[in-house]
Amino acid sequence: MVEDSLSRARRKPAETLLERMRAEREGKTEPTRVTLKPIETREELDRILDRDPKPAVEWAVVPRIAFMFAYWPISKGARERFHGIVAEGGVPTFENVEGTDIFRAWEILEDEGDAK
Repeated sequence: MVEDSLSRARRKPAETLLERMRAEREGKTEPTRVTLKPIETREELDRILDRDPKPAVEWAVVPRIAFMFAYWPISKGARERFHGIVAEGGVPTFENVEGTDIFRAWEILEDEGDAK
């Protein structure tokens, strides 16, 4: 039986931190997986936070988040670019869907303005 890494980190925080630092220094780390979940109501947030073990929560206020091949939530323009790439037999990447213009993160706000 293997101990859950979160449980071990809480039980032995100093040892766990030193091991993590050693692994990073030696380049033996695995990518961190982050679950993104939109929360619409205070009740939904309370349900998520009111459980054991307590989830780690970091707050960031951004218009959208870069996720896989596009910013999330996906804008109408990005969806059209994605479908065009797939229809041509290409492989969608973040660069060929969103490009390098960081202002595309605000593109969804323009879409909402068009809907009004």
